[in-house]
Amino acid sequence: MKKLSLGIILALFGITVACAQQKVPAEVQKSFNEKFPKAKSVKWEMENASEWEAEFKMNGKEKSAGFDLQGNWQQTETEIKVAELPDAITNAIKTQFSGYKVEEPEMLEMANGEVAYEVELEKGKEEWEVVFATDGSLKSKKQLQDDNED
Repeated sequence: MKKLSLGIILALFGITVACAQQKVPAEVQKSFNEKFPKAKSVKWEMENASEWEAEFKMNGKEKSAGFDLQGNWQQTETEIKVAELPDAITNAIKTQFSGYKVEEPEMLEMANGEVAYEVELEKGKEEWEVVFATDGSLKSKKQLQDDNED
């Protein structure tokens, strides 16, 4: 009986801790509201142990913004159309990724003022997540795994 009671107490404690960790810190919420006062349909999730991410709509665009636990804004990702990519990036894709289809382009705004663009590039079963600087130079690329288990 003691083991059962202890098990129930530990389970309840675990649930309480899990719920507490899912509550957006007041500092994060305040910073978000100040930076994005016109945000609509906001959904929060803990991105990792040190960052909260808000997904929302603003000015007709889908966005996500990351904040550290103290409420400091880290970056914003804004979904854009392929046609909105800068020419330098479009040219870099044609040159470096010939034959790849561009999907899910996003503009990235960083806390340090830097702007970059992230795209997913697909060719057959091969898919990459690629980040370009505004001048078209390659900042990073990561091969994505096929999530389809057909």
